[in-house]
Amino acid sequence: QQPKSQEKRLSDQDLVQQAEDHAEEQRLLEAARLLEQVQDNRLLQDHHIVILEKAKIVESLVQEHTTITGTLSKDGWIRHGHLHGERHSVMYYKVGDNAQMTVRMETPVEASLLVPLLSVFNEFQLWQTWVPRWERPFSLGMRSSKILKAKGRGCQIVQGIVDLPWPMANRDTVLEVLTVDDIEALGCVFVKVFSHHNKEGG
Repeated sequence: QQPKSQEKRLSDQDLVQQAEDHAEEQRLLEAARLLEQVQDNRLLQDHHIVILEKAKIVESLVQEHTTITGTLSKDGWIRHGHLHGERHSVMYYKVGDNAQMTVRMETPVEASLLVPLLSVFNEFQLWQTWVPRWERPFSLGMRSSKILKAKGRGCQIVQGIVDLPWPMANRDTVLEVLTVDDIEALGCVFVKVFSHHNKEGG
């Protein structure tokens, strides 16, 4: 067996093909790792650039959310409180630029519940059937939830309409959900939700 330093390098075409296969399975970080090895940039098309851009977003998410709890205060996180019950949960927050607040909650989840939880969150069109909603004494809760575009397993563009009591206006929000499976490399599954901007014409 050849040492790693002498192993035959994959061709650029093979790297691109394997990256596309990984991307279809939501292994976005692994796809980006392969695309970054491509030497002939002429092989990289627009959707490959999208993969690399989204991978950077996820890499930042990974770095922030895999921070060891004991070192959170060094990164500006303030411990807000904790809950004790069957599961020990801790909440943190920090205030960034433009007074933007970021909240972080840590709670253990049984390994056997991972797939069921991801399945429930993935069925966004059913959220309106179980998210709490009130009609009296005022309207409050999710009125509508639908998937506008499914871009792969766990990656979607969704719309949610939430009723709020007067004098607040109802909220109509379009979000992009990006799910990344990096179980093999990092032992993690990440879900990033952010405001959708129509950059891809769909």
